[in-house]
Amino acid sequence: MEMYVPSRYVSQEDVEAADGCAGKYTVGLGQLNMAFCDDREDVASIFLTATHNLLEKYGLDPHEIGRVEVGTETLTDKSKSVKTSLMRLFGDNTDLEGVSNVNACYGGTAAVFNSIAWVESSEWDGRYALVVCGDIAVYEAGPARPTGGCGALAILTGPDAVLAIEPGVRSSHALDVYDFYKPHHSEYAAVDGKLSQWAYLSSVDQCYLRYKAKYAAKHPGAAKVGIDHFDYFAFHTPYNKLVQKGFSRLLYIDARDSSADSSTPELQPIVPFLATPLEESYESRDIETASRTISQSRFNAKVMPSCRINQNVGNCYTGSVYSSLLSLVCDKGAALVDKRVMLFSYGSGSVASIFSLVGRTTSNAKFSLEKIQSSTDMFSKLESRKRCSVADFTAALDLRAAKYGKAPMNPDGDVDAIAPGTYYLTAINDKHHRSYTRK
Repeated sequence: MEMYVPSRYVSQEDVEAADGCAGKYTVGLGQLNMAFCDDREDVASIFLTATHNLLEKYGLDPHEIGRVEVGTETLTDKSKSVKTSLMRLFGDNTDLEGVSNVNACYGGTAAVFNSIAWVESSEWDGRYALVVCGDIAVYEAGPARPTGGCGALAILTGPDAVLAIEPGVRSSHALDVYDFYKPHHSEYAAVDGKLSQWAYLSSVDQCYLRYKAKYAAKHPGAAKVGIDHFDYFAFHTPYNKLVQKGFSRLLYIDARDSSADSSTPELQPIVPFLATPLEESYESRDIETASRTISQSRFNAKVMPSCRINQNVGNCYTGSVYSSLLSLVCDKGAALVDKRVMLFSYGSGSVASIFSLVGRTTSNAKFSLEKIQSSTDMFSKLESRKRCSVADFTAALDLRAAKYGKAPMNPDGDVDAIAPGTYYLTAINDKHHRSYTRK
């Protein structure tokens, strides 16, 4: 894995001060900082940076890659796949399957599942598949703006992997719901916050129930899957407080289906609500409070190690669940060997999945959990970024909005704000052709 985040961020405390709402974003949302970029960067440039860095750090020959699949909702064109913008990195290797996957924040997981299916198929030619996912999440001024962010991940998939996905148990849940969508000629989404929270939490429940059922069918006679079946968790993270709510639903579901012993003192706060119809439980503050109370210690131990990147970067949409996973790897390193991680991926509209993986050692000396940990060096990378003012942050987003869809267009963003080794946009001509260079 490799991850790119912009070199600038704004503190959520500073945004709170500017908005006159102390604690709303740091305590209410659970966020700390938010990455941002101006018109010098777009989804193709951040993907180029992440992909170039992965190939370089692992000494991969472009001909070792046989599939490049992208997940994003930050589109630069309604027809031309963002994947094609990466082809300059692969030289004369044009035998590369894969295109872009689009469904809000779920596209990265669709790309991962497609890539794994290719490796398992009769069409696999022995080469690696590369998934590139991420987004530039921006909102118009208002209550949703602090839930933005920016980041891109490149993920190499193939056999003998150090993070091995468990087969036969992944589960999904799809709905037709308008909780977050982009009907306008703008980077800004239409958002129904209350509906989106319901869709996210109900998807956690349904995916988890189906995972339990599939595991039971695959392993007859085994103990029921409960929250302690997993050592760690990595969630799609619009904001950290929603992750807390989502995780607390798991123990509530366990208590409802007797995967957890509701007679124990630990679970007594939730016992009065076990007979509540599931659909009514999403509106209950009492159930939310009780669920979070009984799950808090597990959340701190099993989930918080995966939260550090997203709390400091914000929501990178299709990359969010994988930056959670990367945060966990950067925190635990080789200690993840033989540990099971549950991932919950969600994309508005909506599609969601739960799947699991296990950390392991590999016979290929090029790959290891420690290599991911050291080569990304994410926690140091986060600390080395530049803290910018709210005025700088607002100006960057205003610049993006003013330039959106314009052609010809010459970016006005500050090249000095671009870190060495980063790709950035140099121009868009009158035919909407985009040009990039690497600093």
